[in-house]
Amino acid sequence: MCKGRDQVMVAFFVVVVLAAVGIYLGILYLQKKYTKLVAEKHAAVLELTDTELSDDFNNLKRLNLTGDSLTQFNKIDKSYRYLMNRQLPEISENLNTASQHIAAYQLIAAKKNLGQVDQSLADADEQFAAIKKELVDIQKNTEDQQRLILTLKKKYQAIRKQLLAKNFSYGPAIDKLEENLANLEDEFEQYSKLTASGDFVKSEKPMKQLEKNTNEMEACLESIPPLYNNLKTVFPQQLDELAAGYQKMTAEHYGFTSNVEQMLADIQKDCKENMTNLTQLQIKEAEATDKRIADMIDRLYELMSKEYTAQIKVQNRAEELQRFITHAEQHQKDLLADLERLQQNYELNNNELENAHRLGREIRQIQQQFSAYRDRDEEENVVYTEVLAQHEQMFSSLERIESEQKKIQTSVAGLWKEEKEAQDAVAEFDVEIHKLRRAIERLNLPGVSAEYTDYFLYVSDEIVALDNSLNEQRINMEEITKAMLNTQSDLDVLKSKTEDIIDSSVLVERLMQYSNRYKNRYPEVDAAYQEALRLFNQEYDYVGALDAISHAVDKVEPGVFKRLSDEYQRQVADRR
Repeated sequence: MCKGRDQVMVAFFVVVVLAAVGIYLGILYLQKKYTKLVAEKHAAVLELTDTELSDDFNNLKRLNLTGDSLTQFNKIDKSYRYLMNRQLPEISENLNTASQHIAAYQLIAAKKNLGQVDQSLADADEQFAAIKKELVDIQKNTEDQQRLILTLKKKYQAIRKQLLAKNFSYGPAIDKLEENLANLEDEFEQYSKLTASGDFVKSEKPMKQLEKNTNEMEACLESIPPLYNNLKTVFPQQLDELAAGYQKMTAEHYGFTSNVEQMLADIQKDCKENMTNLTQLQIKEAEATDKRIADMIDRLYELMSKEYTAQIKVQNRAEELQRFITHAEQHQKDLLADLERLQQNYELNNNELENAHRLGREIRQIQQQFSAYRDRDEEENVVYTEVLAQHEQMFSSLERIESEQKKIQTSVAGLWKEEKEAQDAVAEFDVEIHKLRRAIERLNLPGVSAEYTDYFLYVSDEIVALDNSLNEQRINMEEITKAMLNTQSDLDVLKSKTEDIIDSSVLVERLMQYSNRYKNRYPEVDAAYQEALRLFNQEYDYVGALDAISHAVDKVEPGVFKRLSDEYQRQVADRR
């Protein structure tokens, strides 16, 4: 039992020793870690301390800043000195305190010190970056202003030189330009005083205004000469040319669709208005008015050019148009003569005569319109573009009229031929129906059915009616053509009916003769024979008779009907 207690005590002691060793090793690890962090923070503070901005501050001091610029500079300088002389030393002191806590194994306190250092160091980094940026911005702004003032001075000198050398190019704008140049010079002087005093903050706004005014002055010098040249030289020459052209054309009795005199007066008014715009340096208004004047002048040139070109075309094509009208009139006379002659013998069913008269009225209207132009008063002004459009429409209408005349002629040209073809067809119908009658008569049949006789007479009457229609004083070819088609169809049906009678009657006689060999032995054949004989002699139903005898004979001798029928068909084919 004593031995057991000893073992427990030993185990407890081992655990305590191991725990103590673990704690000691943990403390050593944290001590090493924090020591490394302190060294890194010291290095960061030293980097900020060594990054001197003294040269930047000294460069700005040499500019002898004043006013708002000096106030801004002092504020930055104060922030920088506070950072370097107060914030960074405090951070270093906190790091030293942390090192002391680490050495004394006061790791919790050391961790707290390091946390405070992290925040302070981050603030210092941010503040240092802001100070450096403000210094760079001031330096850049100063340099930009210095470069810009040199550029603006060069521009000013160039503007001044150009105004002196080419003042004649600016016309009424020269006084306002010289006034603006004097104002520009005053602005330069005021701006120079601000920059000389070192207040670059206050000089920024005047600098931008000076730049704006200088650029506007440059734009005026570039824009005004061509505008003034148009008003002084180009437009007056064009207006003189247009006025002379207008007087010459009106003397030659040209007319116009627009009021040319009013347009010329409006242009003159706009030219005076634009001189005022130049005097007051209203460049945008002057450019818009210049474009409006140029567009109006172009429209006038185009207007006169179109009238002149139209006059030439009208004169050159007048004789051609008259010949076309004369040709259409002659063609119309011929067409009406043909139609009136044909109307004596034929019914015209497609409004040919009415359409021809309508075309005649259109031709007369065209002739009247052309005559109005041709016979006009020689002193009357003529708008040739309108006349040209009318003449072009006349040409187009005459071409359409000629096409319609030809269509009418084509539609009636075949009436004679159609009549001859119809007469030949009726004669052929008559020959065909007589052939069918003779074919029936040659069979010496006891008779034919009433249905066949009626249909035969119906077709015969159709042929007679067709012949009578063709012999009338005025024939209607459209109705005759329809009747011919119907008659041809009915004649084909009659021919089929006739062939059925011929074929059936011949085959009935042959089968009845053939059935004699079976009548005595087969009562059904004898009965069929008697029925076929009745249908043949009394009903004249040859198809029914053939059906009755063929079925009876085929029953006692299969295939005999087909054999006799094939033999008959070969004989018919040989005869044909």
